[in-house]
Amino acid sequence: MISGSRLDELLDQWEEALANGRLLTAEELCADCPDLKEPLAQQIATLQKIREKFETQSRSSYPLGVSEPTNVPQSSGDEASVSVMTSVDQLQLYATGGLGRVFSGSDTVLHRDVAVKFLQQQHANRPRMLERFVAEAEITSRLDHPNVVPVHGFGWTATGQPFYVMRLIRGETLDAEIDRFHSQPIRSPRAYHTSEFRNLLQRLKDTCNAIAYAHSRGIVHLDIKPQNILLGRYGETVVVDWGLAATVGREGRFRQNGEQTLNLMMTASGSSSSVQGGGTPAYMSPEQVIWQPPPGPPADLFCLGATLYKVLTGRPPYRGVRHPKAMTPDLARDFPLPREIQRNVPKPLQSICLKAMAMQPEQRYETALDLAADLDRFLGGEHVTVHVEGPGERIARFIQHHRRSAGLVSVLAAMLLIASVVSAARYADIARREADSRKSIEQLQAQTLASSARYAAEMFAGEIESRWTVLDKAAASAELREQLKKYDAGQKTEIDKERLQAWLGDQFLRYRDLNAASWFIVAADGTQLVVAPRKRTESEGENYSHRDYFHGQGRDFERGAVPETVRPIRAPHFSVPYVSTNSNRLKVALSVPVWPHEDGSGEPLGVLGMSTELGHMKVLENAVLIDTRPDRFEDRQQTGLLLQHPLLEKLNAAVTDEQRKYYRFTPEQLARLTGTDSDGHLDPAYHDPLQPDAAAQLAAAAPVIVHDWFATDERREKPTGLLVLVTQPSGK
Repeated sequence: MISGSRLDELLDQWEEALANGRLLTAEELCADCPDLKEPLAQQIATLQKIREKFETQSRSSYPLGVSEPTNVPQSSGDEASVSVMTSVDQLQLYATGGLGRVFSGSDTVLHRDVAVKFLQQQHANRPRMLERFVAEAEITSRLDHPNVVPVHGFGWTATGQPFYVMRLIRGETLDAEIDRFHSQPIRSPRAYHTSEFRNLLQRLKDTCNAIAYAHSRGIVHLDIKPQNILLGRYGETVVVDWGLAATVGREGRFRQNGEQTLNLMMTASGSSSSVQGGGTPAYMSPEQVIWQPPPGPPADLFCLGATLYKVLTGRPPYRGVRHPKAMTPDLARDFPLPREIQRNVPKPLQSICLKAMAMQPEQRYETALDLAADLDRFLGGEHVTVHVEGPGERIARFIQHHRRSAGLVSVLAAMLLIASVVSAARYADIARREADSRKSIEQLQAQTLASSARYAAEMFAGEIESRWTVLDKAAASAELREQLKKYDAGQKTEIDKERLQAWLGDQFLRYRDLNAASWFIVAADGTQLVVAPRKRTESEGENYSHRDYFHGQGRDFERGAVPETVRPIRAPHFSVPYVSTNSNRLKVALSVPVWPHEDGSGEPLGVLGMSTELGHMKVLENAVLIDTRPDRFEDRQQTGLLLQHPLLEKLNAAVTDEQRKYYRFTPEQLARLTGTDSDGHLDPAYHDPLQPDAAAQLAAAAPVIVHDWFATDERREKPTGLLVLVTQPSGK
């Protein structure tokens, strides 16, 4: 492995010298590693042959538009040939990639819009890049499939630069469609059954079919990702950028009837080998990272699964650079489950995603067609082969698939149930049944109430995670990073505060349905730069490094007594309550770090957050939200602060800010509601702190648990210290 890496470095040096007009020998390059001289000389000889072949082609070929047709054949037996004559003008830059640049243009003969891809100028004298570009053109042109862009022709410019002409696909990428779907928080599982989401799955299914066809021809793509899937305006799905594609042997089910192995004719070797380390780290398979075993069709299956991961969660499975040395020996899963990112993801789709992204190649789907078939089953409301359904899921799927029939069955079942109850009541021992029924009803009430509490806690956890997702996406803004980098570099006077204020105001208005009191930006030293809406600005310019939303240590420090070790948060955080400087009201804040780089590396540049006033944190209509974390309001450490209650907003509205009262649960109440007894956090004699004279009620509580996006082990559930409580009068 080390020698191979060193050999690649030497070849890069040889190509770079060649591009600068110097021809180095293997002896010169291997002065400090003589054992590599012979293999390097062989590689250089191969690259020189490639270079000579392309130079010959560029001299003997003509750019499109200057070729002349030969004689017209009179019968099928005549030996004749024609050269296609056309030209393309009005070239305008359309897109730029690592290997080439794509221009849009107009075919002057057939009067159609086309795309022309040229090799990047810096690669012009690099034989390996030349071969990759030519291989990409040939692979793309010979994969005759509706989901692969058609190639119209190949040629060389007058200066010897290769290019190829293909169909121009007008539209946008799958990545843009995914971002649009996830631009608003997903609060219900229904979002994953909308036509918008089903369209994303259909596009991915089309991609699977294209990749399955490529595999049947002995080609692997090795860079499948949402950015390389184009969506046309009229339903077209096109897989592009085959620059890393490699030829592989076909075995087993990859040998589809009627398909032949695609042997390249335009390259010197007759094949294409992918570059070690090539690919997009956020989506590529473990074998692409460590290059063991050499990537084959299963690597594309992993990339397809990683693309599905982003469809489901709105983010790729990995962030940052993935180093081979960081991979665990047993290749354990090193990314969070989709439902840990977005709890509303359907379980069958998570199962499909995890099957495709199995860390061991042999544990993934056998072919891309199998993956497409399971996606089709989900879209059709059928059982997904890789998912083990529970009884509840089976019933829900049946109802989803047979809505009218299920409705009729429900009516009939209800009628039969009523008839059986009436019949049983008529003949059974009335007294015994009444006692049993009362006990059963009480047990059912308790179970129902406990389920309601758990559901409310999950809903609130989903609200927290949705807000984190919104903040995390906003924190990735290049404009925000640019301004905070200036501040971090000591260029405080160069910050365009008006521009930053306008950006933050746009975010506040865009997500106003989240009912946030304000959005704010705090620099790495704790200084609050801007706040939106900009009604009262007493807080701007003040230092808030003492706030929990800044450092995430579970409590606010005293001003002027902040430890020197305090730094901005490195993960999404839900703060302890605090009294707002601007409104003098009790608030909590959700905050995320702002990183200097897109991959989340480096030290945070600051914090982006949103605050919410207590009483505005709606969970369910009649739910209560309690903070079990210690706080120091009223000059002493206490717990059990009431954050949300159906009556809280009404009580606060009736008094001035100075008269506002903090309502709490007693330690004894908290002990009953947070216990782990068999009653499941039930309090049969709950007394409401806001209604001390009211009768006792049956109450159930459940903790709010979120998913830790940055957990490094399997323990990804993160308690918030919040408790959701629902009640029901005991006499009912």
